[in-house]
Amino acid sequence: MPKLIALVAIHAFAEGKRVVIEPGEEVVGLPQIEVDELKLSGSLKDSDEEAAAEKADTKAATQAGAAFKAEKKREQERQAAAAAAAASAAVDQPS
Repeated sequence: MPKLIALVAIHAFAEGKRVVIEPGEEVVGLPQIEVDELKLSGSLKDSDEEAAAEKADTKAATQAGAAFKAEKKREQERQAAAAAAAASAAVDQPS
């Protein structure tokens, strides 16, 4: 069950009663349609969605880092091969 945290004061009817949910409090008892609308407006934070987004960001950063390292290694190898070819060409040329 996701933990929903209010980011702003929310005045609503929950379980047949008028309630005020203060920022930082857990939101319980609201109909799903209200929860969806509050999420869309940015009034609620869903801990499960936040954790999933953080995990996806971490995974993307790890993949980007690995791709960067691989590309860096390929470029270093290309530059080393070009330098070796230039050195070989310089040796082969008569003075």
